[in-house]
Amino acid sequence: MAKAQIKTPRGINAKRLAQSLRKELMALESGTFFGFEDDLLGRLNVSRPTLRQAARVLEHDQLLSVRRGPHGGYYVTRPDVQSVINAASLYLYERGTRLRDLVAAARGCVATLVRCAAESHDEEARAELRKLLEVYASTDFAKLPHIEFLRAESAIVSLLGRMAHNAPLELVIQILYGCGLGVTTDKIFEGRPERIEACAQLRISSIKAVLARDGELAELLNSRASDLRRSYLEEDDHHVPPSGVLERPQSPAAAMMDVPVL
Repeated sequence: MAKAQIKTPRGINAKRLAQSLRKELMALESGTFFGFEDDLLGRLNVSRPTLRQAARVLEHDQLLSVRRGPHGGYYVTRPDVQSVINAASLYLYERGTRLRDLVAAARGCVATLVRCAAESHDEEARAELRKLLEVYASTDFAKLPHIEFLRAESAIVSLLGRMAHNAPLELVIQILYGCGLGVTTDKIFEGRPERIEACAQLRISSIKAVLARDGELAELLNSRASDLRRSYLEEDDHHVPPSGVLERPQSPAAAMMDVPVL
């Protein structure tokens, strides 16, 4: 059982207790048993209501999980990107964000991502990208369902994110991709194999540039692909929700499909 080194003064409120415990929790690995409630009450010298209020705050932050029952107790957890995507989806909806706004935001981010990936020295990831390219390049895009095409695109971008080794940039892109799918019913590739083929060929060329460590070319090709997608959105503007705004997420699970539209 994890043993805390901090001492809490009597009369501490839930907010201050949560702040103190947050430091402890961040120093432990996810899944670590933090303690039983009664043990924590004695160790922290706080009241049960105060501890439970602090625990609710930390649960909301996804730093703590409270399990009930005979094997219950307090356990360390960590925030996951899907929760960030869900929250961002709701926030962007309330701000009246349009799908083309996401596309515009992603254009520069993904261009930077591919440049960083081209400079990567992660040989294991490079080998994985080569294998992915072989499969992708041999695909008959005329027969490929648009959802499968988008899933393949997602796998490629995720791998490029790993190669880039830039956590903030990777997080921003995951948010944009997740929101783009989770809050819209965009169908720019459905029943349009010629669009899939055009974007896929640009992606293939971009991957080859990354593998050749030509970041400038990879960035240029990716920007062309983004511009092409944007032209499809403009062409199909009548399929977008009124005023081009994103649709309200139906549930937290709405953004869970790993399919990009950017």
